[in-house]
Amino acid sequence: MPLTTAAMRNPFLIARFVLFSIITYLNILALGFAAWEISSMSSSGLPVPGSPIFVIFNACVLFFFTVLAGAELVFPKARTAQVKFECGWTAFMSSLQLACAIDVTINGPPVYCGLQLYQTV
Repeated sequence: MPLTTAAMRNPFLIARFVLFSIITYLNILALGFAAWEISSMSSSGLPVPGSPIFVIFNACVLFFFTVLAGAELVFPKARTAQVKFECGWTAFMSSLQLACAIDVTINGPPVYCGLQLYQTV
């Protein structure tokens, strides 16, 4: 039975779905590690820095935009899978990820180095 054009999938859409799946998987990992860090620091009585909270916020925003990117499958008039919209949310998420990386870099070492100083004294 030959495949019709309706049954064949566009390779770009398949690659897009695979990349969204990888991004979602990596954000689930980041979300889990950030929640783990918050849990471990609060259970040991230490103050929780803002960077894992920011990572959780970034992961939730990315999940929201990933759902919006696939909204056109359910609602054909949504127009969220257009290049303009996807470039916009990709630029927004890139700036949030850069801000998160800067936040982790700036806030991470003083928190952990300060803990080592307090433990040796």
